[in-house]
Amino acid sequence: MICAYINNGNLLFRSRDGDESSKVRMMPWFKDQNKKIVSMSFSPKDGQWLLVLTLELSLYVVPAHFLVNKSAEDHLEESFNKNEKKEEANLGGGKYLSLNWWTGKTNVSNASKQGETSLGSINDISKIPTGIKGSPSQVLWWRNFEGNDFAIISTSTSSIHFVNLKTQENCGVVKSKGIIYKMHLIDDDPSFEYLLVSTSQGSYQLLLQTQVEGRASLNSFVNNQNRNEPQYETIINSFNAKAMLPAFGLNSLDFLKDAMTMPQKATKPVVGTLISAYHPGNCVMELWESHLSSKFATFALQLVDNLKKIHFTDRFTFVVRSEEDGEQSILVISNLIAGTSQSNTSISRGLSSISLNSSTRTLLKKEFILQQFSMGNTKILGMLPAFERDNEIPGFLFWTSDGIFECKQRISAEKLFFDLVSEGFAKTLAEPLGKTVGLDLFKLYEEAGDDYFKR
Repeated sequence: MICAYINNGNLLFRSRDGDESSKVRMMPWFKDQNKKIVSMSFSPKDGQWLLVLTLELSLYVVPAHFLVNKSAEDHLEESFNKNEKKEEANLGGGKYLSLNWWTGKTNVSNASKQGETSLGSINDISKIPTGIKGSPSQVLWWRNFEGNDFAIISTSTSSIHFVNLKTQENCGVVKSKGIIYKMHLIDDDPSFEYLLVSTSQGSYQLLLQTQVEGRASLNSFVNNQNRNEPQYETIINSFNAKAMLPAFGLNSLDFLKDAMTMPQKATKPVVGTLISAYHPGNCVMELWESHLSSKFATFALQLVDNLKKIHFTDRFTFVVRSEEDGEQSILVISNLIAGTSQSNTSISRGLSSISLNSSTRTLLKKEFILQQFSMGNTKILGMLPAFERDNEIPGFLFWTSDGIFECKQRISAEKLFFDLVSEGFAKTLAEPLGKTVGLDLFKLYEEAGDDYFKR
């Protein structure tokens, strides 16, 4: 599911589960400028709900899944709290201001089907005042091992706040170093969940939950849990203990200060989340296992300079680059060809400061750039995973202020290979493409030769 906040005062939802056709719904939002949406986050593990952070630092829980799956004539009659009635909104076009997405399959619990849940009604939005001061930056929805839901909110005062969505209690706050640019929740493994925090002073790791081995957790004694079950410590326990346990402090990651860090999803050679670190100085993107416990990167790619956005897939890396004239372009890069000559035993976070001067950069092989799209004055605001389709090489989605777009496979790799060979790009484009997607080059060259002589 994708949700976009538009400057005409609407939330636009688009849902697509499995092979079903897309469902689109529009929901009007408050016109009060204090309730302008700053950030959004879908509920983890199920994707049923949308958490909204507003300019006044209030939270709203929106029953997104239930809204989208209502019939067209069945409106949310109580879409807003009765004491905050809203005027009719303009349902026409507008510019996209913010966007969030849920990529998993939506799971609806039996309790949710009954209409009332611990998060609120499926027929109404619920407001949660936070009492937090400052200017809001971002919100993430975190669900711990017990199934308790928390909002993680970053502010302009470099603070990270934790709010319990059920009790509406402010659980605690962590002070960050530098201005917080972005938070990412790394939660594939319940035994080690953390925040990846990018700031003006570098990248940090804030542990949220970890499995305790060899002893029972603080939480197990409080709740009389079975001592034989896996036990966990969480940052919430640390807040409750009135003293931050050492493991749950904000830990600096050993990347360069200007490294652009973010999570990337992969299925080969590693299944799950990788942490990418793009270093502008040498234009190398390192990919690390998500625990960040290894001294060396899993592998690395030689990219190009002036990158603003990066989306990694198993075969290709799609990047947004700022050109010298200020315009943007999208590059399709072959992971196989862009792989650096440095082995994974020589790339460590302590050896990432090597820079390339401009003359050296011009000598880099450009065969790894398989395709380039000029975007002109259009500014790409974000990239997200593409819809999965059988027998198709995954592309990606991107969004601008004008809407959401998809970059997808248009023709088969084999046909494109033949077209490139016939146009004289056998070595520069056809072979890198074939190697990247695993084509049988000898067989294809034989077929191309046979076709040539038949003509």
